[in-house]
Amino acid sequence: MDTNDPKVQQVLLGGAVLAVGLWGLLVPYEWNILRLKRSFERRVSDRTNRAIPKILGSVLTVVGVAILIVSAAL
Repeated sequence: MDTNDPKVQQVLLGGAVLAVGLWGLLVPYEWNILRLKRSFERRVSDRTNRAIPKILGSVLTVVGVAILIVSAAL
């Protein structure tokens, strides 16, 4: 597998984006890598803080799947 091949890079990018998106959707808030950091966390409510990783995870999951579908179609 040649990682310099654009097709392979596209699949790897799609897989990475999908993995991060699923992490944001499925992992509890305390361990979530998509949650806001302390300086921004204080500026919004707790409900919003807990919703942001889920929203970002959903968007990244959709984008990752779209990248994988497009790379499979080409």
